Amino acid sequence: MGPASAGGGSSEDVHGKTLHWDGNLMQWQIRTKTVIAAKSAWRHTAPLSEQGAKARPMDAEGLSDEDLEKEQEKWDEKNAKALMIIQERVGPTVWHVIQQAASAREAWANIDAKFKASREAQRESLTKQIKALSHKNGVAIADTIQAYQEK
Repeated sequence: MGPASAGGGSSEDVHGKTLHWDGNLMQWQIRTKTVIAAKSAWRHTAPLSEQGAKARPMDAEGLSDEDLEKEQEKWDEKNAKALMIIQERVGPTVWHVIQQAASAREAWANIDAKFKASREAQRESLTKQIKALSHKNGVAIADTIQAYQEK
């Protein structure tokens, strides 16, 4: 199953607005988290370090086999909902990051890691370019930035 947007389709948020992956990680995460939460599945997606995150039932202790099976069924249903929401909200350029994810939490973490690392590398590269340009021209960095913004 590929992303909905790969076939030209799109997903809608809880207000019926069309969502598209535009490369803005923060905006995508906020909007997608809201939709997942509206489906009561965020606890199954959130990093385990986040308050209220729900671990898989198989990781719980003290449950009878019957209770464990019931809890696992509930978990699987919420996880499937959350994973589907995430899959529907990524574009074809991001699909490879989550296509092997077995859970919504894994897909979320994969996207987070991929784009946070990319953003940091891009920021570092731009900073080096600005410094190099400034030193080359003998102009203060602030003056270079101001001149760039005026173009």
